[in-house]
Amino acid sequence: MTVTKTTTKTTITVKADFIGYHCWPEAPDEVFFLRNIHRHKFIVEVEFPVSFDRQLEFFIVQSKLKIALTIDFGQNASCEVVASSILHYFLEEGYKPTVVSVSEDGENKSTVYVVA
Repeated sequence: MTVTKTTTKTTITVKADFIGYHCWPEAPDEVFFLRNIHRHKFIVEVEFPVSFDRQLEFFIVQSKLKIALTIDFGQNASCEVVASSILHYFLEEGYKPTVVSVSEDGENKSTVYVVA
């Protein structure tokens, strides 16, 4: 039996959610209802690369995410804007996230990837 060398990549992902309200004033007629303020349960996931066991502790990183969720994203903010804002928050805090996803009610989501 031949054993081949495998290259791996390890990440951790933290997740949190919050209730928010937003609207899209310029929404097309097909989705005119989005022009009005409406409620969502936004679900946020942030992924970080790690190179060794417990390099980042889940509870510590998740507490930072909960702080990030207190940012005033504005009532017109899309999932893309929220994801980008959270990415920049973590970068300013010295973390190096590679992926941030934000979904509305667990159905539709936007994902921001850090491209090296």
